[in-house]
Amino acid sequence: MDLIVKSIGRKSFVELARVEPIPTNDPNLKSLLAKFPVDNGEPERRMRNVELFGLEMEEAIILRAKRPVAKKPARRVLQRAS
Repeated sequence: MDLIVKSIGRKSFVELARVEPIPTNDPNLKSLLAKFPVDNGEPERRMRNVELFGLEMEEAIILRAKRPVAKKPARRVLQRAS
C-alpha cells in the first residue's frame, strides 16, 4: 500500500473505496491493459464512469506494476597480492 500512497498521495488514498490487485495470471489482465494502457511515462491511468470486471465505477485508477530490473553486480577490482 505504501507504493500506492507514494503514487497518488495520502489524501487521495484515504478517499479510495476499494483497492483490487489483479494477479498476473488473471485472464482479464491482458485485455484490460490493451483497452486501458498505462505507458512507461505514465504512473497511472484515471477514468470516470467506467465498468470494469462487472462493477460500475464513478472513478477508477489503474496503476501498473512491473517487477524491478535486477541490478548487475558491481565488477570486482582485482588487487595485486603483496
